[in-house]
Amino acid sequence: MKFGRIATPGAFVIALGALLAVSGCKTASQWQFSRQGKSGKITTLVTVRTQPTDAEVSVDGKYQGRSPVEIPIRYVYKTRVYERKEYFPYPHFEERELVGYERNDFTIGAFVVGYRVAEKEIELKGEEKIELVLTLEKRTD
Repeated sequence: MKFGRIATPGAFVIALGALLAVSGCKTASQWQFSRQGKSGKITTLVTVRTQPTDAEVSVDGKYQGRSPVEIPIRYVYKTRVYERKEYFPYPHFEERELVGYERNDFTIGAFVVGYRVAEKEIELKGEEKIELVLTLEKRTD
């Protein structure tokens, strides 16, 4: 008695994929951009303290005052809505909203005579309030 091969594994996968496509069943889907969501302005209150105190503080090169100082930083947020349709194990629809920011990275600097300039880059993501401590090094030259 001779046994023959019915189908190769590759042929089985192709046949299964064709059967699923004909029946309208999808096993996987991808997130797709649907629409713009809401947008608006956010203000984060940044409290800057320095060591030593009384340093001149700036944000992106613009003078803000002497430390300790509270600086309101305003920036814009936008949301985008993504969607996907799933058909397995049952037909259903999912939606996800992601938040993005326009220009939310800032450089905070501090300067005191006799000390080196201290700078720190921060990225704001909708926080209500943050505190930042900058330590300045004494000049030796």
